Amino acid sequence: MGIGKIQFRFIEKCMNECEIPPHTMLELGNQKLKDGLDKRLGFKTSKDYYKSVGFKHVSFDLNGEDNAIPVDLSKMITNIKYYGYFDVVTNSGTSEHVEPLKKQYECFKNIHLCMKVGGIAIHIIPEYKTYPKHSNIYYRRIFWDMLAKSNGYKILFLETLTKKNGATLLSCCYRKEMDSQFAQERESLLKNIYYKKGNRKPHYGKARL
Repeated sequence: MGIGKIQFRFIEKCMNECEIPPHTMLELGNQKLKDGLDKRLGFKTSKDYYKSVGFKHVSFDLNGEDNAIPVDLSKMITNIKYYGYFDVVTNSGTSEHVEPLKKQYECFKNIHLCMKVGGIAIHIIPEYKTYPKHSNIYYRRIFWDMLAKSNGYKILFLETLTKKNGATLLSCCYRKEMDSQFAQERESLLKNIYYKKGNRKPHYGKARL
C-alpha cells in the first residue's frame, strides 16, 4: 500500500506518544513513500527515511526489493535472532495479503514473536467499505480487541483514518505488555477476519481457505 501522509502521521503519533526512541524497527513490506512524502522527506522508501533518523531498520518482503529480507509471512520465522528484538513493528497494508485465511495466525504470531516486551505494533489497514477490491482479507474492528485480549496487549490507539478521497483505514497501535505465548485459540481469532476470495492474487501463500 505504501506510506502516505495519513499513514506517516499515525506512525509518528504512535511513536512520539509512546516515547519510542530511534532504536529497532521492523517493517512488513518494503514500503515506498508517496503523496509527496518522498519529496518532502527526501527519500523514496520509509526504510531510508527511518535509517536516516537513527533507527536500526529491517523490512520483511517476499520480493526482496529495496534491501528487504525475503520472508514469507504465511510461514513461521525461523531466524530466532529477531525474536524479541524490535521496539516497533509497522504493518501498513501488508498483512491482509497473507493467505490462506488460516495463515493469518502465523502472520500475527510472527509479529508477536518479533516484538520486545514494551514494544509497539502499528497496523494501518484498508477497510472493506472503501477498498472492496484491495485484497481478499479484511479485519473486523473486534479483531483487534480479541488480539489484544488473547495476548495481554494494551491498545493505545484504535481509530479510523479518513483520506481526502473518503477512503478509510482502520488503524491500531498496541503495546506488548508481557512475555507470553501467542494466542492459543486460532479459530477464535480467525472468525473475526472477513474473507472474500477472488479480489486479488495474494502476495504471500495461496488463495484458498
